[in-house]
Amino acid sequence: DTPSQRFSNFNCPSFPHVTSCSPNGNGDMFMNYMDFTDDACMSMFSQGQKIKMRSLFGTNGSKNSFLNSVACNASLVGEGPLPSDTIPVIKVTTSDEIKVFPNPVTDILNITANNIGTLQGKTAILFTTTGKIMVQQILQSSQSKINLGFMPAGIYFLKIGEGKNSNIFKIIKR
Repeated sequence: DTPSQRFSNFNCPSFPHVTSCSPNGNGDMFMNYMDFTDDACMSMFSQGQKIKMRSLFGTNGSKNSFLNSVACNASLVGEGPLPSDTIPVIKVTTSDEIKVFPNPVTDILNITANNIGTLQGKTAILFTTTGKIMVQQILQSSQSKINLGFMPAGIYFLKIGEGKNSNIFKIIKR
């Protein structure tokens, strides 16, 4: 998926860097990230490389599961810096007291609890995997509904409550 060239390139060649195997007067594609030039000289992937990388993350691709990972999501980090050996992770919880359904959801997400005090007055925040808040609502009773019909399909997180008393649910929107 890259044009022919005689050797790998090193250092920072000047354009055009023509060799006996260069396909045309533009020379070697030394600015390609897959060559061995200095980082400062690299600026592109070829169209074929782009297609290959995107296919890895596509449906049924070998790296598709990365799209569901929250290992690099810092949306729930509290004040102050994290220790350097800590990776911020959203810990999805399960709760016997709170039920969130249907999941996957198309339009209306139901939130229920056996006891009214479990939900009443708590804030429900639905956010993306990058931390962008999509919906924020104060729950009024032990049975609440959140309209998600306007949102695009994807993976979201629903946080109910604050601090150590919060519950976080992974929500799949169809």
